[in-house]
Amino acid sequence: MEKRLERIKKRLFEEYYQKKEWWGDEESIFDDNHDFVKEPLVIRKAMAVQKVCRDMPIRIIDFELIVGNPTMASVGFGHCFPKYETDEEAEIAAKVCLNRKSVWGHHNPNYKKILEKGLGAIIKEAKACKARVRVNDRVTKEWYDAVVLALRGGEILSKRYVQLAGYLAGEAETEQRKLELLEIARICRKVPIHGADSFHEALQSVWFVHTILHSSLNFSSIGRVDQYLWPYYKKDLGSGVISKSYARELLGSFLVKFNERVQLNNDHIENHFTFGDWSQGGDPGLETTHLKMSNDEEYTYGQSSNHWLQNCIVSGITPEGKDGSNDLSVMIIDLVNELDLVNPLVSVRLHRDSPDEIYETVAKALARGGGAAYYFQ
Repeated sequence: MEKRLERIKKRLFEEYYQKKEWWGDEESIFDDNHDFVKEPLVIRKAMAVQKVCRDMPIRIIDFELIVGNPTMASVGFGHCFPKYETDEEAEIAAKVCLNRKSVWGHHNPNYKKILEKGLGAIIKEAKACKARVRVNDRVTKEWYDAVVLALRGGEILSKRYVQLAGYLAGEAETEQRKLELLEIARICRKVPIHGADSFHEALQSVWFVHTILHSSLNFSSIGRVDQYLWPYYKKDLGSGVISKSYARELLGSFLVKFNERVQLNNDHIENHFTFGDWSQGGDPGLETTHLKMSNDEEYTYGQSSNHWLQNCIVSGITPEGKDGSNDLSVMIIDLVNELDLVNPLVSVRLHRDSPDEIYETVAKALARGGGAAYYFQ
């Protein structure tokens, strides 16, 4: 394993047993401007997403090449998110077992589109859609405005990392780390608001979007990551921009990020559950109002408490019916295993024409055991 990844793995396993900082529950968009109360609820929710991107704690860790840290909002420990509802709205929602933490989803973004065009192009698309809405359709217009506000969060967060990376570059102890931090700053200045042109930019763009989603009441996977990252890896490798060894360092730095919220010391776990976290909404007297979990232990839901529903899919078949396996498919399985990661959960799609290399890689991973989890389709 590359020296960088060995160091990152060592740091990661030490952090598993360090208490993580929770952020968000004590925050409110009305602390920034009380007049926000006049805005429609959907606009206020988007403002809360922006507040997360603007105020959430950030850091850049030694040796890492991919930056960004989601908040500790979690499936197994409860959610944290800034207040954007009025007290009156909260009282009305509570009557049907709902609160701001009840509004969460599992919708994956179109990462292929984000990588090709950037969030800026999607913002322009939302504005164009709003312009075509009927004049008297206020609700739909407000929804498009909220889309634009929320997507702007990507630019807000990335600019904060531009500044932090630039500052740390000036404090770097080695010339190599200084150059790495300056490159991180350059990339953060570009993605996710603009499209990616390199493997490094693509990885950073995906991670920024994933970070924002997982810090704003959305628990989503990253989909068929080996498929949408493949063009960037192939281009950079073919042109000599990166070597296979450096590509492994980049990909390993990316995969490690999915594990930095893991909390293994039960004494460090905080219970942030409210009545709304698992509520489906409805009559408080009906059992169907709340999602029932199989484990009744307080805020303990097995592995889900530490994997946040983060899943990726590798291999399988392309839309054209051809084998979709590539170097990244193998590299992802290998790195998750070598780094002993619990995240992301890896789903491997196998079919009758899957290459022997995929079967052999999977077999070696399963034979070795460890923290990695695999699902075969």
